[in-house]
Amino acid sequence: GDSDNPLTLVENFSELTGAFDLHKAITHVEVPNGVTTLYGQGLTTTRNACFSNFIVLESVSLPDTLTIVGEGAFMGCSSLKELVIPDGVTSLGVAAFYNCNSLETIVLPSGISSIPKQCFAYCYRLKSIYYKGSESQWEALTKDTNWDLAMGNYVQGGTQVICNYTG
Repeated sequence: GDSDNPLTLVENFSELTGAFDLHKAITHVEVPNGVTTLYGQGLTTTRNACFSNFIVLESVSLPDTLTIVGEGAFMGCSSLKELVIPDGVTSLGVAAFYNCNSLETIVLPSGISSIPKQCFAYCYRLKSIYYKGSESQWEALTKDTNWDLAMGNYVQGGTQVICNYTG
């Protein structure tokens, strides 16, 4: 998309009948620097599900200022294939990536304190979790109920966790 435009709409999308139709039209989002928390409408009001069910969203650029990825923030983003969570993020919300069924790779920072329930549930195609911490840090992370329910079910050998990632 155009680097000056933080939103990229699907081409030939002729009609938006309201703000709630944007989830069917936006293919790329660049969240601006300064944003610390992904919640809901306007990134601050409804406090959850910021990009929930943005079904054509293919890519998201997240700022280094981000510290919290809220509950259901990317739930149902069925076209999203990869995501890099910035190093400053310390908190992932419940079901943050629930049913991101095209997600293949995600980069997680070492500063996250836990992986909450259903965080990666139904991420059927998740091949790789690139974790910037050590294996012992990964093992020590609290992983809540069903955090990985059906995760990697369509991947031969299942989802791999690669620790000490520096990319």
